Amino acid sequence: MRRALLLAGLIALGVVALAPGASGHALLESSSPEDGELLEAAPGEILLSFSEPLDLGLSSVTVVDGSGSEVETAGLERVGSEREVRVGLPQDLGDGVYSVSWRVLSRVDGHITAGAFTFGVGVDASEVTPAGDGAEVEYPSPTPLSVAGRWGFYWGLAILLGGALAGLVLFRERVRGAAWLLRAGWLLGALGLLGMLIAEAGAADIGLGALLAADRGEILLARGAALLAAGIVGAVALARPGGATWGLLGGVTLAAMLVHAYAGHAGAARNPVLPVAVQWAHIVAVGVWVGGLAWLLVGLVRADPETRGPAASRFSGIATWAIVLVALTGFLRAWDEVGSLGDLFDTGFGLAVVGKSALFGSMLALGAYNRFRLIPGGRLPTLRRTVGAELSIAVGVFGLTGLMSGLVPPSQLQEQGPPTQPERVVVEGSDFATTVRMRLVAVPGAPGPNTFEVRIRDYDTGEPVEANSVSLRFSLPDRPDVGTTELALERAEAGVWRGQGTNLSAPGTWRIGVLIQQADDSVRLELELEARGPEAEIVVIDGGPGQPDIYVIPLGEDRTVQAYVDPGAAGSNEVHYTFFDAAGGELPIEGIAISATLDGETLELEPRRLTIGHFVATAELEAGAWTFTAEATTEEGTVVTATFEEEIE
Repeated sequence: MRRALLLAGLIALGVVALAPGASGHALLESSSPEDGELLEAAPGEILLSFSEPLDLGLSSVTVVDGSGSEVETAGLERVGSEREVRVGLPQDLGDGVYSVSWRVLSRVDGHITAGAFTFGVGVDASEVTPAGDGAEVEYPSPTPLSVAGRWGFYWGLAILLGGALAGLVLFRERVRGAAWLLRAGWLLGALGLLGMLIAEAGAADIGLGALLAADRGEILLARGAALLAAGIVGAVALARPGGATWGLLGGVTLAAMLVHAYAGHAGAARNPVLPVAVQWAHIVAVGVWVGGLAWLLVGLVRADPETRGPAASRFSGIATWAIVLVALTGFLRAWDEVGSLGDLFDTGFGLAVVGKSALFGSMLALGAYNRFRLIPGGRLPTLRRTVGAELSIAVGVFGLTGLMSGLVPPSQLQEQGPPTQPERVVVEGSDFATTVRMRLVAVPGAPGPNTFEVRIRDYDTGEPVEANSVSLRFSLPDRPDVGTTELALERAEAGVWRGQGTNLSAPGTWRIGVLIQQADDSVRLELELEARGPEAEIVVIDGGPGQPDIYVIPLGEDRTVQAYVDPGAAGSNEVHYTFFDAAGGELPIEGIAISATLDGETLELEPRRLTIGHFVATAELEAGAWTFTAEATTEEGTVVTATFEEEIE
């Protein structure tokens, strides 16, 4: 019964066990300007933040204007963290729609990703189509050479670790005629690493020497040095076998596996200690299990007959715990990568997981048969055949592992769906002495509570500027009655300050003074920010023949305005506004201003009060598309704005 429960538990773990989590890709997490963003003035730079550190020498960002001409930009520079880069733009950048294309190589795992986004300067929103609505991030598919290279590298590490296990625990002696296996394992790992390097250089479209000389080359050289050290120690172990040399081989191989774990997606995490530890434990457990199987098979043929049975029994106990560790660590690494059950069958990554899980389950079944039937019964000839079958299945498992390492997990694809940008207002400026550039973002940029973010960069280098404090001073010149308020910001990271407040208390053009207090000096800037009024979903009621159309404009809090132009033809007209409260009664209005605009020319009209919430103004209108606006103040002091458009014939 206990054996049956153990077998069921192992099979259950095997169903969810996956190979080492697929290496990730450097994905664009945010940009400034953002995709589809509209700016009143041209930015001085483009900031991009990625999910992994980039190799700047092997990455590029291109800016193209609306005519398809490439904009001359400064070189790609790293700012702030290793994941954030900037591209300087020319000062004479004019109005228009711009497309930004990026192609980057992750310094951590060597994968290439590419994508694009758009932004507009001084144009209408209808002219800018966010790239996220139709463009997708490009993920180059893994090549046969990269898959074969990883396959060989995995086998090499597993056989090296299995050799140390055989010498220390399984046979505790030199297995006669098995030196070839250790040499073949190291050679297989070396050829696999070389194949990975060539494939990566080909994907980046550069030579092997250029790849090794780049930032990415440091990690690749570290991986090669670790494998070389394992080969040297392995040669010593073959020449002078013993506990010390086999133990040293195991230690060096474990170190090589740690370097490999750090060189993958786990090492790109913002806090990599735990992900790297889990990934390393997974690789080690696989090496103990599969590498040990290879040495057990050779030992069952080459070792002294009296040592074969005890060696198989010892390996069976070790392999059981290794399998449990493989399942648990594989599950932890893959939990966030599959995304959902449906993604198992809708994506290449998911199908690889399904195939790999099936192979893993087959190996588990054979392993359980060996442990509970063949080894206790001393049936070693049959055991050799089943161990060989397990290793044959492991060939496919490692092949799928190499394939998965080059595919994008479904969860990352979901994260790269069309972005939903919050409503926001962005303004930029610099001080009079042109020592700093500043970018102010207000979200949502409308009257009421807002989140403010200030980014301060050196005017020439683009590096973050440190400050002791940053504060904002708000005033609304058109509304002196609103008064002046201040907001102190808190430091979020180098050159970035944030805060929340209700300082934008009314719609209109706000003047914002920025005070940057540094250690020995202070810098002052002044910006203008347009706080938008609430977006109105206007309902138009057809007045019928000879009657004006009535525009029902929501004001928020269930209050509305009914407005119309009578007669709505060129000549003398009466513009009516009637304000209603939530109960449907007239809303008392303290004061009101009414204007009419055609082709940028605005007429300030003289309103007349008819009732507590009903006003009318006379206007001489010519034919054209007019915009009518009323800005009213309620009895409690709330300012409301109502705007509608009508074609005057």
